[in-house]
Order: sequence, then C-alpha cells, then structure tokens
Amino acid sequence: MKLFVYGSLKPGGWSSHLLDGGVEDDPQEGSIRGSLYDNGSYPALKLDDVDNVYGLLYELKMPATDLMRRLDHLEGYPSLFDRTEVPVAVGNCVEFALVYFGNEESLFNAPRIESGVWAV
Repeated sequence: MKLFVYGSLKPGGWSSHLLDGGVEDDPQEGSIRGSLYDNGSYPALKLDDVDNVYGLLYELKMPATDLMRRLDHLEGYPSLFDRTEVPVAVGNCVEFALVYFGNEESLFNAPRIESGVWAV
C-alpha cells in the first residue's frame, strides 16, 4: 500500500514526524490531479482536473494500522478530510496510492496555490 503526501507530512513539515516508522525511507516524487488551497498551517486538496499537485509517494510498512490511526486523527477523518485511492504520476509510470483530500467545503475558500506545491 502507498501513501501520497503533499503538505505538512512532507519532510520538514510540522507533522512529518507522524510518518516515522510507518513508511519506507525512500519516497518518490510524484503528482496527482487536483487543486491545492492554503489554509494557513496546512494545505487542503480538492480532487479535480484543474491542476497538478506535487508531493511524495511513500510505501507503507505493514501492518499500517497504527500509522493510519495517527494520520486519520491528524486529518480529522472523515469529517474535515477524507481519503481515497488515486493515480499518482511518477516519471513515466502511474502508481496508485491513498491520499487525504478536503471533505469540508470551507477549506476551499482559502487562496488557491497555483503552483501545486506546498512549501514546508
């Protein structure tokens, strides 16, 4: 199972420590289709075909139950953010991974990040 991260879970992000011990150490750069919104200390992903959103693709260590419980708590799953599996472009290949996306419409009232890159 794989996980695509695009915000505060990226290395250097304020919540990146939550991935410690739960993912392999060699993430791949990738992108998904969507729009990214700046909500201050974290971004929100809207799944659509407007832009590319850039981030990292991690292989999860199994069993991933503890990691997913930590991430669900961080993301306010399922009310604030939900999760689903999406195609991730990695070079000339496509991988499938879980991603957390905004599930509360108010998250998208924030400024859109046109570059698709959340700077940590």
